[in-house]
Amino acid sequence: EGARGYGDEAGYGVRYYLDETLVSEEFYDKKCEGRFTYSLDTYSYPDGEYTLYVGMCDHHQHATSRGYKVSIQNDTVSGSTSGD
Repeated sequence: EGARGYGDEAGYGVRYYLDETLVSEEFYDKKCEGRFTYSLDTYSYPDGEYTLYVGMCDHHQHATSRGYKVSIQNDTVSGSTSGD
């Protein structure tokens, strides 16, 4: 029998933090197969360096998290973020 995570039974709870601030909490059903996406409105935050933390928990409270360094650089002239 292949390895199977508990999220495959009921889904996943995912929390997104920018530094220490909770910015979103979502639930994904088991059909997502552990794959999910998130978009952050950068205009709500001043330009600068941050750490985006993603924490995931399954129905049986098995949890994992990871942090990613991100840089917010909003273009105040054209109204778009850098890289657009």
